[in-house]
Amino acid sequence: MKILFFGIHEIGQRSLEKLLCRDEVEIVGVVTKYDTVFQTYSVSDFAKKNHLLCYSLRFINCQYVFNLFKKLEFDLIVVAGFHLIIPEEILNLAKTAAINLHDSLLPKYKGPNASKWCIINGEKKTGVTVHQMSGKIDEGKIIAQKEVEILPVDTAGTLFSRLASIGSDLLVEVVSLIQKNTLSYLNVNGASPTYYSYPTIDDLRIKWNLLSANQIYCLVRGLNPSPGAFFFYNNEKYKVFEMQILSSKSHLKEGTIIELCDDYFIVSTLTWNVKINNLRKQIHSAYSIREFIDENRLKVFDILM
Repeated sequence: MKILFFGIHEIGQRSLEKLLCRDEVEIVGVVTKYDTVFQTYSVSDFAKKNHLLCYSLRFINCQYVFNLFKKLEFDLIVVAGFHLIIPEEILNLAKTAAINLHDSLLPKYKGPNASKWCIINGEKKTGVTVHQMSGKIDEGKIIAQKEVEILPVDTAGTLFSRLASIGSDLLVEVVSLIQKNTLSYLNVNGASPTYYSYPTIDDLRIKWNLLSANQIYCLVRGLNPSPGAFFFYNNEKYKVFEMQILSSKSHLKEGTIIELCDDYFIVSTLTWNVKINNLRKQIHSAYSIREFIDENRLKVFDILM
């Protein structure tokens, strides 16, 4: 079966790796987006190492791209985390079908950052979905799903890695069903569709006076490793990557520092106090709690914004 593959990040690379292990699969082309700095997984690098024809694109909805793909002969379009809407004209070039692997239990959490939002919103479970593509974002008949528990210590990074592994296995299973012509669809009537886009700057901010300790904890985990939940102090932005909810409460104003130590500090919230033990000025640079305290001459009862 000849496949035109679209993918980015870990979910894309893992899916491509597993498809290449199938004797019955021939990858006629790989389509990815231009890689960003600090990216651990690179679909384009992996494709080139395996001598696959690879297109790194910024745009896909244009005649030039359509003409490129029209020259290729393929039975199936397989998508894993591509984050660009593929026009129906391109989807229709596939002789058999176009399928997409998505990191949520559709129709919930459509959009490009599902695993982040599931943690931010405090969900206890999520999953992966393989569905037939329709030209609209994460829509089309659902072929297969697998549920995954969200652990209390999961970050967006650890959860997405687990979903990428489980989802890529599910994707290969679906490709096998398509090849055997034994494909069927799931009935998920009753589930209310939801859509989440990329978090805004306001979504990333720790609002000490509006969020409970658990909501802040979910926000920090959901934005780890990127882009990071932040607060301001002395007009500087600081990103929090690790914290704990304590069993103590304070009657002080939310965001007040109530204890300072070399490797952590404790802050009051609407509910329980929280312990901050991993803080950075920049997402990719080391920065200690001691540096934060000394640079700002922090004292107990100072207030974070």
